[in-house]
Amino acid sequence: MSTEIRFLSRTDSLQFNHLSRTCFENHSYFWSHPSTYLWSEEQDQNLILGLFENGQLRSYREMHLFRNRMEVEKRFLGLDPLDLPEHLSFPAIYFSKSATDPGFQKHGFNSKLRNIALQLARSEGVLLSFASVIENTPIMAILQKLNYKFIKNLKKWNSHLYRSQHYSYIGYVNIDEKFCAPECDQDLIKGLHSEFQKWLSGSGVAFDYTRDQHFQFGFNDKLFVPQMAAADRFFVRYGQCQREPLDFRSECLIAAREIQKKYPHLPIYLCLSGGVDSEVLCESFRFARVPFTAIIARYNGTLNLHDYTWAITYCQSKNVPYRFFDIDVLKF
Repeated sequence: MSTEIRFLSRTDSLQFNHLSRTCFENHSYFWSHPSTYLWSEEQDQNLILGLFENGQLRSYREMHLFRNRMEVEKRFLGLDPLDLPEHLSFPAIYFSKSATDPGFQKHGFNSKLRNIALQLARSEGVLLSFASVIENTPIMAILQKLNYKFIKNLKKWNSHLYRSQHYSYIGYVNIDEKFCAPECDQDLIKGLHSEFQKWLSGSGVAFDYTRDQHFQFGFNDKLFVPQMAAADRFFVRYGQCQREPLDFRSECLIAAREIQKKYPHLPIYLCLSGGVDSEVLCESFRFARVPFTAIIARYNGTLNLHDYTWAITYCQSKNVPYRFFDIDVLKF
């Protein structure tokens, strides 16, 4: 039997979707909307460690990066910030989701992935780990044995994506030597360090903001990260042309087709304000014969009526489907 441990990418989305649906569709402790089973932009941003046997995904662990306390408080809205100890050291990794094929539950695959992820984190100087669990579940008992400390989240899962009648708890632990993967796992994870390093630094972001990350920005030489302090140094840089550029119209059509080719199974949404720039964007996709839906923002109903009237006129005249996003800018 051939075993492989590696990080997942969007090319693994079909196996990821299938395993997620199998594990979460009839979960006894919570309900989740079917859309949460599917690979999305969130998975592009996170790091997902998977275990394969003979090419089949049997287990995965998804990791999210917390760079500071504020990100923890934002993620867990029912958490009292005063319950978080002051001494916590960031950055930290958060195990946001995990799944194991029901036929392989007793093989210890998920524990193996957790230990490997914690070892990778410790080797890169990340010494704090978070987890979110439902009260009185087997995973909570396991984490208690690993010295996780828990804070009760007073806000139960009650959204359109997740619902549970049970309280959830936020667990955290300092990553020390006891989490190191056994020696027998070293050959399996030998190639994971460089990819984990890129993810931590921001240079391994799986989501392409531009083609091949041609346009890059960030702070303190770390890509696509927010400013944390007044002294943080902002940077921006561009890549070089890889070929002789064509005329503007041709390049616009090429860009539209390349986006469709990169994400052939995903719907494309384009923001349309009613101005000329976003109209050129839409026309590029239309002339390239790439289907899309226009997204039109409405501010408090009619505050920007003078703008989105033109957007509606464009869509109706070109037979372009459109949707409204209503934003309350007075309370934003």
